[in-house]
Amino acid sequence: LNSMLPQRVSKMLQAGNKAEDVAEYFENVTILFAYISDFKRIAAAPNQNELVSFVNNLFTNFDCGTDYHKVYKLEAVESSYLCSAGAPESDEKWGRHTDRMVEMAITIMAIANG
Repeated sequence: LNSMLPQRVSKMLQAGNKAEDVAEYFENVTILFAYISDFKRIAAAPNQNELVSFVNNLFTNFDCGTDYHKVYKLEAVESSYLCSAGAPESDEKWGRHTDRMVEMAITIMAIANG
């Protein structure tokens, strides 16, 4: 559960709380969806080890960006990366969630193009 849900939600579910009692409402959330363009062509390349290494390296660097910009990684699957700001933490002590997500998008572009 810890790899799929925020730690505090996972702990509540493991403690026996019902999902409907754990669910939260967030009024303002920013979501970023990143996709590796032309991934099907890239994935068709003969060296699959290079592909796995490329995607792993890319997403590991994206993960560093989520830590730095205080956004939450929701999912990283195949050619897609999804993260949020404003949920599961609505605390704005790190700055506005929209600003943090714009910075994350800029970081993703720099990593992808670098």
